[in-house]
Amino acid sequence: MNRPLWYVLGLGIIATLALGGWWWQQQQVKGTGHELRATGTIEVETLNIASQVGGRIVDLPVNKGDEVRAGDVLVRLDTDMLDADLARTEAAIQALEKARDAARNAWEAAQAAQANPQEIELKIAELQAQLDAAELQLQAAQLSGDPGQVRLAQTTREGLQRVLDLLTIMREEPYILEAQAGQAEMVYQGLEALLQAAYSIRDLLVLQRERMTLTAPRDGFILDRLFAEGEIAPPLAPILVLADLREVTLTVYLPETLYGQVRLGDSVAVYVDSWPDRAFTGKVTYISSRAEFTPANVQTPDERARLVYAVEITLPNEDLALKPGMIAEAVFSLP
Repeated sequence: MNRPLWYVLGLGIIATLALGGWWWQQQQVKGTGHELRATGTIEVETLNIASQVGGRIVDLPVNKGDEVRAGDVLVRLDTDMLDADLARTEAAIQALEKARDAARNAWEAAQAAQANPQEIELKIAELQAQLDAAELQLQAAQLSGDPGQVRLAQTTREGLQRVLDLLTIMREEPYILEAQAGQAEMVYQGLEALLQAAYSIRDLLVLQRERMTLTAPRDGFILDRLFAEGEIAPPLAPILVLADLREVTLTVYLPETLYGQVRLGDSVAVYVDSWPDRAFTGKVTYISSRAEFTPANVQTPDERARLVYAVEITLPNEDLALKPGMIAEAVFSLP
């Protein structure tokens, strides 16, 4: 049965259009027309500024939203008690150094006296002058009423007195100089050990005092201020929250069926509602190797499609247009 010419031509046109449409669609799939869209929230890495020891805040020169540079002073805590402890320790060190030096002199005098007995008289006179000065310091400490200063002055005087007693015995009983020299050495070594301990205490107090001033570990912006001047900040409690807003992160989740189409280093266009006509460009910097939201039993293709993988996109943000908490859409261009 012969078909009319118009019927044959119509079938040919329809077939041609269908073939052309199929070819165009295949070209789109192979080209850059394929897109994958995912939504997430803009995030930033934050640093909590806290004190290891805590204390009363006496100076808090920054406010929420302020930009700071690395090394800027952010918080100063009260150091009155540490300053007092440090002053007492310095005084103790000075007293121990005098007593240590006197003991060393006694030891050296005992050694010298074995060769020249006249040397011991000079050492006794020198030590007696130091002992008189220590007695005056003790009297001043007793008048001040400071128990710590009194104990310190007493310790100094007693140490000098012991050394003087040793020298006196050496002068009066020269036949036991060798034994007394050994005893003087022991006194010297004991005072030297105490002095080293005092040095360690001073170093620790200095370190603690330095830690009462908190500085910015990096450039950034103050996101939150959790305390005010005059408040007591507990140890390790965040006082300020710092973040560098010039680089932000967008985390999205991709299903298992599309997970393998994204690669580290891929360029991603990101859009936010606040800037509808602007595309922010970021790069894929992390792809999770473990699925999240995993069902208890994965048995069917539908259940496998419910597996999602975290993908992090890092975006430069020099003009601070992107803010933490913004909802953003990432558009991946797939091959």
